[in-house]
Amino acid sequence: MIAAIAVVTLPLGQVGGAISDLYGRRRMIVLSFAGQAVALAVVAWGFTISSLLVSLGALVVSRSFAIIGTPAIFAYVADSTDVALRAKGLSWVRVGTNLGVTGGVAFGGILLGFVPYWQLIALGAVMVGTAAIVSAAWLKPSVRDLSIVPTASGSHPSTAPRGAGFFLWVGQTAYSSFKPIWQDRTLFLVVLASIPILVLMNQISYGISTFGLSILAIPSGVLGLALALNGLIPVLTQVPLTTELKGRLLTRVGIWGVMVYALSFVAIGLDAVGRVEVVLTFVVVVVVSTLAENMTYLPVFTLPLNISPKDARGTYSGVILTTNGIGGIIAPLLAGVALSYAADPLVTWGILAAPALPAIALLWYLGSHIPQEANRI
Repeated sequence: MIAAIAVVTLPLGQVGGAISDLYGRRRMIVLSFAGQAVALAVVAWGFTISSLLVSLGALVVSRSFAIIGTPAIFAYVADSTDVALRAKGLSWVRVGTNLGVTGGVAFGGILLGFVPYWQLIALGAVMVGTAAIVSAAWLKPSVRDLSIVPTASGSHPSTAPRGAGFFLWVGQTAYSSFKPIWQDRTLFLVVLASIPILVLMNQISYGISTFGLSILAIPSGVLGLALALNGLIPVLTQVPLTTELKGRLLTRVGIWGVMVYALSFVAIGLDAVGRVEVVLTFVVVVVVSTLAENMTYLPVFTLPLNISPKDARGTYSGVILTTNGIGGIIAPLLAGVALSYAADPLVTWGILAAPALPAIALLWYLGSHIPQEANRI
């Protein structure tokens, strides 16, 4: 089910990024927030009328608007920074995202003790709607926004074609947004290297959580604490780590991050076999793998924007979402296969750690086939 939803929404980030190249980052960011707010309001309404179909449908729509708008945020940061500051700018995006998710879960959990679920979702709709209004009022146009060539009438392009022409336009935009993946050899290598990395990064939600709860019998409270740390640690460490790694090669930092990931996975397997301080070892592994996630985040999210043409940063940001979506499709499938061997934990975690091998090889190869100035933090 998780993989199926990921497949359905897979092209949206790519298309959203390409549209931001055509119509501007700021417009897409505002549209994304506004769409999410309306969809969340419908989700809340669906709960009041006890319609699961309405709520789930609106939830998918809200998620779709988030995916469509995310490349515009990355591209906005890229437009506003040079290569020397880009990794740090993107690190702040991750801090904001994780702070919102972690804080939202904690705040929502507290409020659920006092208000019905639909009111909590309605509050979320109001907050996202406020973000749309604030962005519309105060977010300055990016360099790309200001450089968009006016149409023949003298005004900036403002609307997509209507009627049947709209679907043709969407199809053409989708096709053109995917073309750089196979036309730009360096970008293609980045995609190939990023997919196995993202499969590893996504295992915190699938392999690690499921194995900890069902095989290691980690108490749900401890598992919740570990997952909360996975969200909170990047808030505290991502920017300082990026600053500390200033000047290092992105591909090399990624290799070290992947190696730490693989070793932490093996540690969980050994933990299951030895059964020594199981809970403590599990929490330590989650913390260590989160620090590895900080390292692997940098090449996956920075390299596409460092090699992108200035007028295609939205499209190249969309590639980040596409590779993340592919990783999100493969990760639960791989976890399902690996957990079928749960009777032999070392086999399970050997399977889950296996993507580290192609990731390291591809990052190593990419390091010698990418301009050095684009490969530095």
